[in-house]
Amino acid sequence: MNFSRALAEPARPGRGDPASPDEKEVWTAPYGDSRVVIIDAETGAIIQKVPVRSRQINRLRFTSDGKSVLVSDAGNGDLIILDARSRKRSSD
Repeated sequence: MNFSRALAEPARPGRGDPASPDEKEVWTAPYGDSRVVIIDAETGAIIQKVPVRSRQINRLRFTSDGKSVLVSDAGNGDLIILDARSRKRSSD
């Protein structure tokens, strides 16, 4: 499925955006945006846009237990941790 059609600004191709452990969602970050976009894997519809206060999101990865999403910020080297269930920063 081409998820970029669901985004206002397409994600960079070939990054390997992660699917949730249940494979029902794809989490991505459009290039130049400071939000994580959560997409329904079946329909391609945007479920939610999560602001993460990032300068330049580089990669997203689910932790092995699926409880958190690690977001690397190439702009300043920060590692942002999102709670996968609440979709909020762990520090919030």
